[in-house]
Amino acid sequence: MSLTTAKRFTIAEYHRLAELGFFEENDRVQLIKGEIIQMAAKGTPHSVCKTRLERELYKLVSDRASEYRYYEERYLDYLENYQSSFCI
Repeated sequence: MSLTTAKRFTIAEYHRLAELGFFEENDRVQLIKGEIIQMAAKGTPHSVCKTRLERELYKLVSDRASEYRYYEERYLDYLENYQSSFCI
């Protein structure tokens, strides 16, 4: 009996796979601990959880919440360039 181990990808290798067209345009994948993981589509439970989390975060850091929103928007703009290889 032989054992096999899964290939662990580096971030550079992951980006290179995206450049080479390894992923389809609408693939929802992400790199976690070196493994390429297929992501489930965002649904209602995800959206509800995100909204509730944002409300609680706002309560905790209300004076800095607008700063958080600004950085979130900048981060999302950045990720649009990597849509086929990154998902939030």
